[in-house]
Amino acid sequence: MSDTPYPPKTGADDTGTPGTTAPALGRLDRAVRDLRPVDWIAAALTGVGAFVVAYLVAVVSLLLTTALVVASSGSSGSTGSGSAGGSIGDTGGDGIPAISGLITAVTVIFGAPAQLVALADFGRLSIHGSVTVIASVSGSIHIGVVPVLVLVAQLVALVLGVRLFRSRRLDLLQSAVASAVTGASLALVALVVGLALAIRLPKATGFDISGITAVNALAVIAAFVLGSFVALLARPAWFARMHPVLSQLLGTVRVAALHFGVLLVVVMVGVIIYAAVAHPDGASALPLVIGNVAVIAIAIGFFGGVSVSESAGSLMSTLSGSSSGAGAGSGTATVFSGGSVTAWLLVLLVVLTAVVSGLALAVRRNRRDRTVADWVATAVVYALLGLMLQVFGTAVFSVQIAGVGGAGSAGVTPWTIAVLAAWGIAIEAVARYLAPLVLPAATPGLLRVTRRFIGRDLTASGPGASAGTGQMGAGQMSDGQMGAGEAGAEPAIAAEPMSPRKRRILVRSLIAGGIVLVLVVGGAITAGTLRSTVYGPGHAAEAYLAALSSGDADAAGRLSGATGTGKGMLTTKVLSSAKDRIRDVAVGNATVSGDLASVKVSYRQGGESHDSTLKLTRTGTSWLIHDKWAVTSSLAAPVSIATASALGDADVTVDGVKVGTTKEGTLTLSAFPGTYSIAVAGTKYFEASSKSVTVTADGYAGSRLEFAAAPTSELKSDAKTLVTDLIAKCAKATTGELDDACPFYGPGSDATKVSYKVTSKPTLSVDLTYDGTVVVTGDGGKVDMKYTRDFFGSNYKGGYEQSMYIYKSLTIQGDKLVLIDR
Repeated sequence: MSDTPYPPKTGADDTGTPGTTAPALGRLDRAVRDLRPVDWIAAALTGVGAFVVAYLVAVVSLLLTTALVVASSGSSGSTGSGSAGGSIGDTGGDGIPAISGLITAVTVIFGAPAQLVALADFGRLSIHGSVTVIASVSGSIHIGVVPVLVLVAQLVALVLGVRLFRSRRLDLLQSAVASAVTGASLALVALVVGLALAIRLPKATGFDISGITAVNALAVIAAFVLGSFVALLARPAWFARMHPVLSQLLGTVRVAALHFGVLLVVVMVGVIIYAAVAHPDGASALPLVIGNVAVIAIAIGFFGGVSVSESAGSLMSTLSGSSSGAGAGSGTATVFSGGSVTAWLLVLLVVLTAVVSGLALAVRRNRRDRTVADWVATAVVYALLGLMLQVFGTAVFSVQIAGVGGAGSAGVTPWTIAVLAAWGIAIEAVARYLAPLVLPAATPGLLRVTRRFIGRDLTASGPGASAGTGQMGAGQMSDGQMGAGEAGAEPAIAAEPMSPRKRRILVRSLIAGGIVLVLVVGGAITAGTLRSTVYGPGHAAEAYLAALSSGDADAAGRLSGATGTGKGMLTTKVLSSAKDRIRDVAVGNATVSGDLASVKVSYRQGGESHDSTLKLTRTGTSWLIHDKWAVTSSLAAPVSIATASALGDADVTVDGVKVGTTKEGTLTLSAFPGTYSIAVAGTKYFEASSKSVTVTADGYAGSRLEFAAAPTSELKSDAKTLVTDLIAKCAKATTGELDDACPFYGPGSDATKVSYKVTSKPTLSVDLTYDGTVVVTGDGGKVDMKYTRDFFGSNYKGGYEQSMYIYKSLTIQGDKLVLIDR
C-alpha cells in the first residue's frame, strides 16, 4: 500500500450538492466505506496480535517463575518415584489418565496466562468456593493488580502493530474507525479466551472452588478503550496537524513517556541485579511482579509514598484474629522514612533523568516563545504519569468469608500524583532556564539523534504551521541553530558561536550546579544512611543487646521503656551478678513499616546459639533524621517461685540481693537472659535454701522453682522437748482422770492415791507435713501406774504398766511451737 493520504474532500455532501458540509453521519459512513478490506483486516489483526504478545509474555513470566521456584526448592527437596493423588500422571485401572486431573492441568497451564492478560486490562481475579470441615464455610476473594510487564508488552505490540500493519495514512475519522476495530478485537479475544480458559480446580471432599477468572465487564471495557486509544495515538500526526497546541501537548506526552520508559527499563535491570545478589532466595516471583516492583521503586524515587490502607490493616487483623486494633499493619513508607542507600540512588537516577527530560523537551520545542500553557501542560502530563504510577503500583482486594470481610488496598499513595505534578514544573523550569545554557554546546548530530526519538513541535508562526502541513515556522530553529549555528529560521537560542565570556559562565554554572547537585544528593544519601544505620532500629536493637551483655539493666530499661525495669530481678545489681549472659551479639536485617520495626538478632548463651526477633516502635524524631526507637518485645522471661506454706511470707534474694517477698507461697519475677542463684530466706525453725536457674528468651528449664521447708535442728530439739515436757507433766498428776493431751491414760476418776512413774522414755522423731504442721511420733515408752480403789467399803490397791504411743501435732506461731491437740 502507499503512504499517500486519501484525496482531500471537495466539500460536496452525499447528495452531490457542492459547497455544503457533509453531515457527521454521512462523513462517518463514507469513512467506513472508504476503508478497504485490508484496512479492516490490519486493524483486527493488530488487536489480536497485541493479545497474543501479552499472552506470550505472561507465559514466559510464569515459566520463569516456576523454574525459579523449582530451582530454589531443589536443594532442600527430595525426589521420589511416587506422585500425589490427582496429579496429571494419575491413571485409572485401565491406564487412562484421570480426566479431572488433565482438565485441571490444561486450565492452569493455558488459563493462568490468559487471566494475567485480563488483570493487565484492569480485571479482577475472582475466587468463589466453599470448604467443609465440621460445617460448610463459603466465601469469595477478589484481587485487582495490574501485571505491568504484561500490560507494557500489550501496549508496545499495539503501537508496533499499527505502524507495521496500517501501511497507508488514513484521515482522522478513518483512523478512529480502524482504532475502534483494533480495540474491539482486543476486547473480544480477551473476553473469549479469558472465559474459555478460566482456571478450574477439580472438586474434592469438603473442597469446592468454582472457575477462577479475571474477566469481567471492567476488563472488557478497559481492553476496548486501551486498544482504541493507543492505536489512535500510535500515529498522532493528524492530531499534531490539527493545532500547534496539540502538537506541543503530544510532544510533552512523548517526552514523559520516554522518561518513564527509560526509568522502567533501568530500574527493572537494577531490581534483577539486586535480587540476584542480595536476595536470591526471594527472587522466585520476580518474573511476575518485576514491573510492579519497578513502578513502586520509581514512585519512591520521585519522593512518592507506598502505603497499606487502614481498612486493609483492619481486615488483616480481623482475619488473623489479632487484637492489635483497627488499622493494624497500615502505614506509609517514603524515601524519608528510613530510606536506604538504594532508595537514595533511585532518587539520584530520577533527578538525572528529569534533567535530561527537561533538555529533551527544549529540543523538542525548538522555539523561543514560551507560554503559561507550557507550565500547565507539563505539570498535567506528569500528574497523569503519577496517576499511572498509582494505578499500576497498587493492588486492591476484597474478602468475604463466612460473613466476615472487607476491602483494602496496598501500593502507591494517591498524593504521589501531586508530587509528580511538582516534578513536571521542575522539568519545565529545566527546559526554560537550563537548556539555553547547555544546548548551544551540543553537536548537531546529537540533536538530530535526539529528535529521532522525541520528534519536533509545530509552531503557530509562519504560514506552514497555520496550514497544518507540519512545516517549521519562523519561531523554530534548525539543528544547527540549536547547536552549532547553521543557517535557518530565527533561532530560539543564539545561533552565533558562544563568546568566551558566555562559555565561562556556562562552565561555571555547570560546575556550580554539579557541586550543588552532588551536595544535595550526597547529603540526602548521607542523611538516609545515618537514619537507617546510626539512628535506625538496628542500632537501637544492637545497643539494647549490648546493655544486656554487659549487665547494664538500667540502660536496657531506657532503651526499651519497659515497665518493671529497675525492680525485682531487672536491676543492674542482679543482672551484673548473673552468669552466662548473652554474648557474641549479631544484628540482622531490620524491617520498618511506618513507626513499627522488627529486627532479627542472634547471640550465644551458655555455649548455645539463639535466634530471636526484636520488635521496636518509633517514639519520636528530631532533626528530621534522628529517630528514637524503643524495644517493645524485650528478651526478659518470667521466673516463677513457689515456697512451702510453712515458710510463710519469705524473702527471696538473687546472688544476695533482695528481689521480693512471697505472698501465699508464690512470687513471679521477670529476668533478663542469664544464670541466677535464687535463695529463699530461712527462719529459726527452717533452713534457707537456694537453686540455680538459667533464663533464656524462650523461658527457663522447668515450669517453676519449688522450695520445700527444711527443718532446722532447733525445730527438732524444741519439738521433742515440748513432747517430753508434756509426758513429764502428765506423770506428775495424782488424779485418775488425765488431760486428753497426755500420751497415756489414768485409772479413772474413782481411783485415789494415784501415782505415775515413767519407767522407759519413748524414742521420738520429728517430721514436717506439706502444709507446715510439725508432727512428733514415738514409741517404746512405758509408764508404771499405781492407785487405790474402794471396793464395797474396802480399799483395794492396784496398778499396772502401760505403753506410750506418741503422735502429736504442733504448729509454729511466730518463733514458738504450739501443741495443736491439747
